[in-house]
Amino acid sequence: MSTPPHAPPIRFLPVQGPPVAAIDVPSGTSPLIGRSVACDVQLPDASVSRRHATLTSEGGIWHVTDLHSRAGVLINGQAIAPDTPTPVHDLDLVSVGPWTFRAQLGTSVGTTRMTLDGSSGFLAAGERVDAIPERELRSLARRRLDLLIDYAANIYAATLEEPLAAVLAQAAREGTGFPRAAVFRMVGDEIELLSMSGDFVLSEQPFSRSLIEAAADGQVARLSHDAPIDHGESIARLGIEAAICAPIALGETIDAFLYLDDRRHDAHVEPDAAAFCQALCRIGGLALANQRRAALERINSEIMRDVAAAAEARRLLMPAGEGVAQGVRYSVRMKPGRFVAGDLFNIFPLGDGRVGVYLGDVAGKGVGAAMLMATTQTMLNAALRSTGSPAAALQEIGPELSPLLPGGRFISLWVAVIDPGARGAVRRCRARALAGAHRGRVCARPRSARSGACRSGSIRTPPTTTRR
Repeated sequence: MSTPPHAPPIRFLPVQGPPVAAIDVPSGTSPLIGRSVACDVQLPDASVSRRHATLTSEGGIWHVTDLHSRAGVLINGQAIAPDTPTPVHDLDLVSVGPWTFRAQLGTSVGTTRMTLDGSSGFLAAGERVDAIPERELRSLARRRLDLLIDYAANIYAATLEEPLAAVLAQAAREGTGFPRAAVFRMVGDEIELLSMSGDFVLSEQPFSRSLIEAAADGQVARLSHDAPIDHGESIARLGIEAAICAPIALGETIDAFLYLDDRRHDAHVEPDAAAFCQALCRIGGLALANQRRAALERINSEIMRDVAAAAEARRLLMPAGEGVAQGVRYSVRMKPGRFVAGDLFNIFPLGDGRVGVYLGDVAGKGVGAAMLMATTQTMLNAALRSTGSPAAALQEIGPELSPLLPGGRFISLWVAVIDPGARGAVRRCRARALAGAHRGRVCARPRSARSGACRSGSIRTPPTTTRR
């Protein structure tokens, strides 16, 4: 059996909140996130629970699980359900307490990434970057209001980020008079380009860092000149005559930017271009939030379908709640949680009047634990039938199960063979796979009100050893 693939290393870059370093999570780890000093990733803020969330990887995909925290966990502005592993993809925004982080798994497929030149952060003589006053933003002309309404339909019709960004860039050019427009997001010091319209040359440095930093404060920012451009100094060497940068927000978090500039010096830029950009970005932010909400709903729907399928598979593998197996009467009660867990139980005839029985648990919950439970139960059923011995059965399945238990996961088991016709009717074995064991058992003896704690054993796999 092949070992399940590990997700690649993931990095969380802070984009909002108190100063904090980027969080690097190596492949194959499952860090605990919270306020406690015992957490692998400590976020010291009163709004963060002591044990807030965990990061795990299954099937090569990272998942974040909210551990019933007070403030919850948000992915792209949407709260995730507690105790439900939710996928985290490249460039997703993950919010915990006052912090919002950008997930980075590497360069996104189908996007262009470039590093922002630090030299573009210096203003030349006569240049300035201003936040646009609110009174100017209210001056949206009626004729461009009609244009905005027309484009709003196309914006909301886009179901993917790239088409949405393309509509925003085209609408911005048409509504403002700027010859060039681009939509991008910041990933650390890099720009993740979603769409561009106009004569951008990527080999040049097409964007002003000063303008982007001003817009990152949540306001529309404008670059203008109070003096003739000195083409030999700072961003003036880029030949920018005028430029606007507007933030595109998901709730309170800035997710992307709309950037427009003029380098031809002959474009007719509308006087209310900033107001048009602000309105356009608000519509774009709402449309982007709807896209993310729909994507999360699709993911949750797929998870629930998988959970339902896993629950049905678990039901088919379990015996009836009460019954008789080869003269041995049994009764079992399992109280399922909100999601599928990894509980194991079976009792079945082995032949010659003997009965096999086992009780166990797979660490974790959800579809992954249910699949591991089904695999373990299938293997153990076959091994008990073929060997007739708890010890031999566990020795047989141990090497097969071991590769399926990465990252400290474990299975605990209690296995027995009952022979009603023999003296000393129960031949039992307790097993522990990698870690953990069933403890606190109580044995009740026939025709007696007395009961006592069973003797516990410590049995490890691989290889599986047993104690009878």
